[in-house]
Amino acid sequence: MEKPIVTIIGHTCIDHNTINGTSYEKWGSSAMYIAKYLSKEFNITSRIVSSYGHDFVKYRDDFIFLEPPSGYTTLLYKNVVTNGNRIQFCHHSNSSPPIRISRHVAEILRKTDILVVAPMLTNYDEKYIKQVMQYTPEQTFKVLLPQGYMRHINDKNEIEKREFSEAKYVLPYFDAVIASDEDCDNALLVAKKWADYKKGLHIVITQAEKGATVFDDSTVVQVPTTPIPFSEIKNPVGSGDMFSAQFAISMYNGLRPSEAVDQANKATAKALLSDPLL
Repeated sequence: MEKPIVTIIGHTCIDHNTINGTSYEKWGSSAMYIAKYLSKEFNITSRIVSSYGHDFVKYRDDFIFLEPPSGYTTLLYKNVVTNGNRIQFCHHSNSSPPIRISRHVAEILRKTDILVVAPMLTNYDEKYIKQVMQYTPEQTFKVLLPQGYMRHINDKNEIEKREFSEAKYVLPYFDAVIASDEDCDNALLVAKKWADYKKGLHIVITQAEKGATVFDDSTVVQVPTTPIPFSEIKNPVGSGDMFSAQFAISMYNGLRPSEAVDQANKATAKALLSDPLL
């Protein structure tokens, strides 16, 4: 089967991670983890549309960005993980505006088979999403990772939950949406509400050791997974993004949503046990 053209529109960041007392710095963001996973597992070279600064250039070599750096600083995330529990902080949020849809970006969008939109902030408004979709073919499989819409950065740079109030206007542009129950209170009830915004929208709520729940029109399916003890988890950062990447590829290849989630669960388990991207 011919490899799909994948375009990822999302914020890029630098991660300062502390995992059970061990600290390191590397690239971060859903856009980067998805691109890395698709490259490693399927030899697919994704195109990334994102703002980033000159401090990020050292991480860029293995990826294709459609625009050059702007300014010096890049969005910075601090992840502190202890026994599977994560606390997050965000800095430099003002340095990550949405990328203008240039002629070059529009050309790539017109050729795209899989589009992933993965914001880490709330500044991808409906107007911007609408502009992106003006250049994206109807047959393109369009996936939204709405995590950024469900985050608020407080005065201490801590990340707090917020309501995805834009959902009614943003979700109708997509074919699938993948969210975590960690990012949203009463996630399953919220997903039922999202299902009303577009007929045929595939909604996946990941639930850690419980697996994931799939909302597909009037059908709701719980897809279990094999829980992994905290003591065996190498690094949970980015595992949800690898889940999303595998789900998107599986759906593109013709699997049913529940089958795609099963494949994504297995990919996530492999990532949690081996930390393959470090």
